[in-house]
Amino acid sequence: MRRLAALTLMLLYPAATSYSQYVAMCPNGANVPGTSAIGHDDPDGGGSRNHFGSDFAKQGHTWTAELCQKDSDGDGIPNGVELGDDCCRWVDGGAAPEISVLLSNPGDANSKTTRTPCDCSAPSCGGGGSTPSPSPSPTPTPTGSASPGSSATSTPSAPPSPSPQPLEQPQSEPVLHAAAIGGIAAGAAAAALLAFSAVRRAAAVARAPKAAGGDDYDAMEAEFSAGAGSLN
Repeated sequence: MRRLAALTLMLLYPAATSYSQYVAMCPNGANVPGTSAIGHDDPDGGGSRNHFGSDFAKQGHTWTAELCQKDSDGDGIPNGVELGDDCCRWVDGGAAPEISVLLSNPGDANSKTTRTPCDCSAPSCGGGGSTPSPSPSPTPTPTGSASPGSSATSTPSAPPSPSPQPLEQPQSEPVLHAAAIGGIAAGAAAAALLAFSAVRRAAAVARAPKAAGGDDYDAMEAEFSAGAGSLN
């Protein structure tokens, strides 16, 4: 029994030692929640490799830029982002990865980080790794009266355009001619009436003899003189 236990321990020790060695060759290899063997289907290690474990073996068990940028489990997130090496700057034996929170398993498509990837154009991630917070709403620009001590600048408004006034239409020449003709006709009618009256008076006086009429003739002559002139 003791020999069997010792034999089992001897068989497991190289595997455990090898596993610990491989974990240290990946950024945050031992810090991924829910698994202690990011390269195996069994989260406890041993057995078949997952896609990340196979890709890691193809790279000679070395963390390379190609392995960092690859999406081994096909979940749409590169291996480096899942392990906190967003910009693929980590090297084995160097400084700790820039990010060590909100990690996920690069060999499990159901394990996805909710962290926003770093801006790799910056020298460093600057302590990134937090869940993105909503952008603050912009402060509305106050409008209306200016605050004391500041001069309000207002845009001058253009003066209103005057409304076009209708032009007076001159009377047409036919209307003016008609008015003039009407006046002339009225004057001519009045003159004709006076002349006709004078003729009638003259005829009446002529029919009354002066010798016989006496005073009657003088009265008719006076009336005629007032209206149309002398009988003599």
